[in-house]
Amino acid sequence: MQEFGQVELCIKNIRHLTKSDDEEEVEELECPYLVISSGDSIIFDKLNYSKMGFHTVQQRHFVKLGEERIISIKVYDGDINEEEDRDDDFVAGIKVHTSHILQSNCEHEQFYELGDKDSKLGQILLNIRPIH
Repeated sequence: MQEFGQVELCIKNIRHLTKSDDEEEVEELECPYLVISSGDSIIFDKLNYSKMGFHTVQQRHFVKLGEERIISIKVYDGDINEEEDRDDDFVAGIKVHTSHILQSNCEHEQFYELGDKDSKLGQILLNIRPIH
């Protein structure tokens, strides 16, 4: 695994896919993105009722790879305007365990997998950048 030291974990959009195995469908998404497969039943259940399958997350976190830390991500339906009250559009809160960031097989080097080393179910791709 590449060592970046401290990294910026930038999460802007989330899209539910019925299968994360479809590489062509994943490639069509704009960067940066976060992909959750239907294998993660807890997250799938929280997000499943959205007709469009797209949710907006406007959060940036600074972490060190391998550190034991949990980041709570709030997911909203549709576009976020920070000046508006978003309570009605709140979809789910997702906890990200930063100690489980693994090197990804994705073509784009900045994308990494987040999840269990022994299981690809509930695979999540994160866009992370080294801090210079």
